[in-house]
Order: sequence, then C-alpha cells, then structure tokens
Amino acid sequence: MRWQVVTPQLMSRSVRQRGVAYLLLYLYGAMGLLVLGHYSYAPLADISFSIHLFILVEAVAAACLVLFTAWLQVGGREGAVALPENHGSA
Repeated sequence: MRWQVVTPQLMSRSVRQRGVAYLLLYLYGAMGLLVLGHYSYAPLADISFSIHLFILVEAVAAACLVLFTAWLQVGGREGAVALPENHGSA
C-alpha cells in the first residue's frame, strides 16, 4: 500500500474507529521496517552508501511512527499542549 492510500483512510477512521486506526498505523510502520530486508539479499559491501542511507532513513522513520502511535495510544496526546487560560480579559 502506498501512503497516498493509507493516510486518508487513517484520517477518516481515526474519528470513527480509533482502534482500527491504531492498528493500521502499526501495520504501516511495520511495512516501513521491512526495508531492512534488503540486507538479507545482498552483502553489506555490495550495497552503495546512498542505498544504505535511504534504508536507514526509512527504517528510522518507520520506528518513529510506531513509537509515536504507541505514545498516542496510551494517552500521550492528552495534556501535551497546555493552553493558557484567559483570566479576566474581555
């Protein structure tokens, strides 16, 4: 699945079915971690530096997505941004 397909579905489901949205985010993050499978097909020396860099960036992004999703699921978003109260102003 491409992100163009997954992202709108997650956004529409997050309002109605939060559990399904979390599951899809975890699956999407896991799919991003599958990029590490490149190392099972070729020795490290046979892969160019730029490909190593792209694999690293994608794996880190996928890991960040999984960790951020877990943080959201345990209630990390509540109280994350404290808005100042408006005392006595008209």
